[in-house]
Parts: sequence; structure tokens; C-alpha cells
Amino acid sequence: MDLAVAGMVGDLSVTGSLSRQWTGKDVADTLVSPLRPKLRQDVRSLKVRHPATFAPGGFPISPYLRVMSRSTKSNIANHRREGAEAAIGIETVF
Repeated sequence: MDLAVAGMVGDLSVTGSLSRQWTGKDVADTLVSPLRPKLRQDVRSLKVRHPATFAPGGFPISPYLRVMSRSTKSNIANHRREGAEAAIGIETVF
């Protein structure tokens, strides 16, 4: 399942998304656990971008901030994962 929204807040472009995926296996990995693995993976992201301005070289640049988090829930403890990242940068088109 995927959900994405985009819009403008003042001069800023705001984009958000949520992705969720469910998986299950028919057979257990008996070296890890007697249970059949069932996973739920979530990915959430938010990107805020300023409109393009022209740099001295003539290329349009757009500064942005992106925040993303990922998580995996499972009925088996060693299959669970959590993580997040943030990025600040500039985009250009040439």
C-alpha cells in the first residue's frame, strides 16, 4: 500500500509519502526460529523544497530538506529493524 501527498505551503513545495508492505513465508527457518516469519515494513518520508533560483553559473538550484524513516516489525525478534535518515542538499537540472 502506498500513499503520497504533495502541495505548496507558501513558497515551499512539500511532499510526503507512506509505504507499507506485508509479507509472510510458508516455511519457518528452523535454524532461526520455529515460527513462520511475518513481516510488516513501513517507509515514511517528507521532503521540503524551495523553488529554483539561478546560480552564477546559469544552472537553476533548489535547496531541500528530506527526512525518511524505515521500520520492519516481525513476529521473530532478530527480523525487527528501525532506522532513520535526514538530508540537506541542493538539486539542479542541466
